[in-house]
Amino acid sequence: MFVCLVLLRPAITGISAAGQSSSTLCAPTAHAVVLYAPESNLERREIETLRTAKVSVDVAMYSFTDRELAAELVHLARSGVRVRVYRDSRESMQENQRGSSITPTLLAGGVEVRVKASQELMHFKSYVIDGALLRTGSANWSPTGLKRQDNDVHYEIDTTLAALFENRFEAMWQRATNRMATTPAQ
Repeated sequence: MFVCLVLLRPAITGISAAGQSSSTLCAPTAHAVVLYAPESNLERREIETLRTAKVSVDVAMYSFTDRELAAELVHLARSGVRVRVYRDSRESMQENQRGSSITPTLLAGGVEVRVKASQELMHFKSYVIDGALLRTGSANWSPTGLKRQDNDVHYEIDTTLAALFENRFEAMWQRATNRMATTPAQ
């Protein structure tokens, strides 16, 4: 199923995971939004979008060093939203070695984190909020990737597309070879 894409004006701030446009989003029938960095501050947009979560957020993120997004996930987890983050093994290990890992912050805040054990890339940069809003695109969750590099994010309110990603996420999450994140050394 194809839906119309809505190009955002700078004043537009977010979309609701419930399938309705927020009061600041284009038109009530808009189901998809595409944003581009560096023209848009994707970090700010991601935080605004995550704040719509009421039940769950499942994140598969290749690179994740953005402390503001980590803080938002912790806030959500502490407010009762189930937050799960799935990571790539090599990228997670490199972040730990560079001292840029946000995993201890996530774990201390009640976020569940698993790391793919295989050295084959887990290259997703996607998440689903409340089984309805799918985010995908090229932007990693790093300050550079969200604010300075040429990247995009695509938000779509579509339970069918969200379910497709959720099925893939759940298959990755349940791998017997995954490592449970516990310390920065992992």
